[in-house]
Amino acid sequence: MAVNSATMEKFHTSMNKTYGTDWFSQTPEFTKQVKSTKLERYGDENYNNLEKKKSTCLEKYGVDNYAKTEECAKRRAATCIKRYGVDNASKSADRKHDIKKLMFHKFLTSDRFKNFIPKFTVEEYEGMSSISNKTYPFECRRCHTVEMHKIVPSKSIKCSLCDRNASGFQSDVAEYIKQLLPNEQIVTNNRTILSPLEVDIYLSNQNIAIETDGLYWHAEISGGKNKNYHLNKTKMASVKGIRLIHVYENEWKNSGNIVKSILKNILIKQQDATDGCFVKEISPKEKSKFLEENHLNGNDASMVRLGLFNGNTVVGVMTFTKCKLNKKVEWEMSRYCSKVGGADLLFDYFVKHYSPTSVLARCDRRYFAGETYMKLGFSFVENSPPSYHYIISAYDTLKNKSNWTKAKLAKKLLTFDPAISEWENMKLNEFDRIWDCGHSKWVWTKNT
Repeated sequence: MAVNSATMEKFHTSMNKTYGTDWFSQTPEFTKQVKSTKLERYGDENYNNLEKKKSTCLEKYGVDNYAKTEECAKRRAATCIKRYGVDNASKSADRKHDIKKLMFHKFLTSDRFKNFIPKFTVEEYEGMSSISNKTYPFECRRCHTVEMHKIVPSKSIKCSLCDRNASGFQSDVAEYIKQLLPNEQIVTNNRTILSPLEVDIYLSNQNIAIETDGLYWHAEISGGKNKNYHLNKTKMASVKGIRLIHVYENEWKNSGNIVKSILKNILIKQQDATDGCFVKEISPKEKSKFLEENHLNGNDASMVRLGLFNGNTVVGVMTFTKCKLNKKVEWEMSRYCSKVGGADLLFDYFVKHYSPTSVLARCDRRYFAGETYMKLGFSFVENSPPSYHYIISAYDTLKNKSNWTKAKLAKKLLTFDPAISEWENMKLNEFDRIWDCGHSKWVWTKNT
């Protein structure tokens, strides 16, 4: 006789009131009573009668389990024929379809697939397998990207965009920022700020975002990031009033102190600490040492080398060379970096002692917006298009493209075809490249 839901609800209410559980069998009293009965009857509170069952089956049927008997097999087959028309349920087309529907529903409702919408039907579903190469289309509920995935037992599928774990590189940058700005609200891996693109690190109080560009994920081939990807993202951020900074993974790994110094100067608006400082010309050796330790591009081949000194210590360097890129401009500022500011002191010295008519400066748009040049009286001219670096040593090192011009490739590459381009030759030898955001160009002109 069926028991209606009202009766069961009343029963469970009474059980919970009396024993604290839905069923008496779930209570400690029941467990204790069962063990006591087994101990009394069989001398062992864990006795389970298995040996007795086996001996009874052997005595009656000649086997230790009734399921192994021919009689049981015939009864099972007769039941299957009656229900499914075949002697084994697994042979039934309807049964197979029911099982497939059950499994299809099971993984649809599993937490492992909660972020995805299957874009295929139950009829197309062939089950889970760690061996089969069968893949199925899934749409990510978060970014709506449709990707092909294998369905493997006990393994979740992941969106290549949304489920990339924050790298150690990104975590280290975020941690450094927290140390600099302990009260800053820092948001990571957000897809709403520049939807549908992801922002790695966002400082909402300053409207500054930082991209931690891993070389593999942000390269042209391995990461699918084309010439304009990083620049377009920077422009998208700018439209929304956000300054976007791009830090390359190799820079953080190999020149972490320099990157930290740049980020610190950007995030913490510090006044120049140049009281008592003075400028004088320095040797190539002094200049090289300071630039290698403090500038991301390292040393240069400059003609004029100026050092900002605090006592006997070099705290800043500015270098110049004759301008080769623009014949209308006399000089080019090749490098500038400082621990204390003082760009005005260095540039004023250069103007006073070298009487330039014009000076060109270039600003890396991945990091800088050109504030220093505006303060020095430079005027914005134009933005150059993005350029690229080649990735060397298993996505670990960047090399300037000037080292890999087509004229040099015959001596550098294992395979070289003079009939194809530089980039085609590099791809032929399994090289990849990463694009930057270009440079802004600024010109200072002497007042007449």
